[in-house]
Amino acid sequence: MTLIDQSPARRHHSEAFRPDPQNSSFQKPDSPTNIASGSPRFITHRELLEVGQNGHTFIKNDTVYFRVVVNMSDIAEL
Repeated sequence: MTLIDQSPARRHHSEAFRPDPQNSSFQKPDSPTNIASGSPRFITHRELLEVGQNGHTFIKNDTVYFRVVVNMSDIAEL
C-alpha cells in the first residue's frame, strides 16, 4: 500500500505485508469481529499532516490518494 505524495518531490510512503492464511484475520469470520491485522502504524498523524515539511504533501485540497497492489501469485486458488 502506498500513500501518494502530491508534491513535486513524489516521495511516497509505502509499506507491504504478506498475509498468513492460517491467521484468523484472513479467514471466514466465526464471530462478530476479527482480530486486527495489517499495518497499524503505517504513518503517524504528525507525518500525514506535515504539509510541505520534508518535501511531503500527502493531503492536498482535502484529498488523499492511495495506491494498493494485490499480488496473488503465491496464493493458492480459492
